Amino acid sequence: MKKCEMRAMMKNRLAALDPEERAAEEAALISRILAHPLWQKAKNVFCYISFDFEINTYPFLQSALAQGKILSAPKVIGKGIMEARQITDLSALQTDCYGIACPSRQNALVKAEDIALAVVPGLAFDPVSLLRLGRGGGYYDRFLANCGAYRLAPALACQMVNGRIPREINDLEMDMVVTAKSVYAKEKESAYL
Repeated sequence: MKKCEMRAMMKNRLAALDPEERAAEEAALISRILAHPLWQKAKNVFCYISFDFEINTYPFLQSALAQGKILSAPKVIGKGIMEARQITDLSALQTDCYGIACPSRQNALVKAEDIALAVVPGLAFDPVSLLRLGRGGGYYDRFLANCGAYRLAPALACQMVNGRIPREINDLEMDMVVTAKSVYAKEKESAYL
């Protein structure tokens, strides 16, 4: 299956979920991440701001601010290119050309090498390789290639597709994928705590 076909299939699968069941599953996986020692110990967190079908990240953003973490989020600065800009107030977020909430260009730039934990979106994940299928713009793969952060992705159970994600040369794997009932991880965690 080609990536474009898998993206369409996953979007349809996510759209077909019962809203109440999805909300309960999301709440469980969010609680699991917020309670994880990796989240608790990370001082500098980069987190996507949820949009459309993505896992709701506002609980992560609110928790990071409440815990006094340095919180940053993606800011698109060109085709396929984004940077991390600090967030100190969720009410000050703007909307970019894609309709996604984001920090302002005036917010402080956070160096990629300073980020300890990156919370990354995806449409599908391989539970064995931890390969991620994104939206297709390559923004996260480019950004994360220059970032030493531990890469964590929240996912619904229906997003786990064993061995079925086509791999291209620039595709990056996650270090951990968390669902409501499972944690899939590589043995890399201790280096980031």
